Amino acid sequence: MKVLAKGLNTKEVKLKDIATYPVVGVDKNGFLIDAMLLMAKHGIRRVVIFEGNTPLGVLEDKDIIAKVHLRAQRQIYKA
Repeated sequence: MKVLAKGLNTKEVKLKDIATYPVVGVDKNGFLIDAMLLMAKHGIRRVVIFEGNTPLGVLEDKDIIAKVHLRAQRQIYKA
């Protein structure tokens, strides 16, 4: 996002110049609330999901919001 927002050339930008360090991550078997609290604590919008030392993906705040919104809609229509 930083690269696109600034119109930078992806072939010239180094990861160390845009990545957050240290990497903040959560275990794939962890609880969502723990990931949310970690994001809030660090003031970040994304965390890496790990299985052991292997990164599996990225959890974003918008993923959480979308999931909560979908559940709320389902509850409304069930009533």
